[in-house]
Amino acid sequence: MSITAPFARLLTPDLVPTAWEHDDLPALHDPSARQLLGQTGPWEIRGLTEGDPGFEDAAARGWLHLQLWYPLRGLSVLTPSLLTRVRFQSADTAGAVHEWDSVEDLAWDLPRVLDAPLPNLCLVRSLNRWMVDRPEAEVRERLLAAGDPRVIPH
Repeated sequence: MSITAPFARLLTPDLVPTAWEHDDLPALHDPSARQLLGQTGPWEIRGLTEGDPGFEDAAARGWLHLQLWYPLRGLSVLTPSLLTRVRFQSADTAGAVHEWDSVEDLAWDLPRVLDAPLPNLCLVRSLNRWMVDRPEAEVRERLLAAGDPRVIPH
């Protein structure tokens, strides 16, 4: 079984230590691996869409997520998925990686610890439900019914 792009580059045994080509971001946080879906203030919202290569594999395995990308600081925040141990995870070009259990904790730390403005978190929650939770549930249900071995229980 092969993993198709864009996740093929990302899903290596040593996800975090792998540097991004142009900065010091971990490969999992490389914004070029995702489509630009929109913007909220200075933050870009990035993710996979249903037509992207690797979308079905990511949905089946619980890897779908959104990325909030703050290009002014080279700061990436991923929404929870099995890739981030179901936690929010940030990485910046200085190599710092932070994790949070909730969007409230993330909202508290972004301006204070990471010196970044808050994105519209209501929009992020809504997009995560629509672009991650809904399609992941649909793909997983369809693949489970077909007995597809790619579906990872979570």
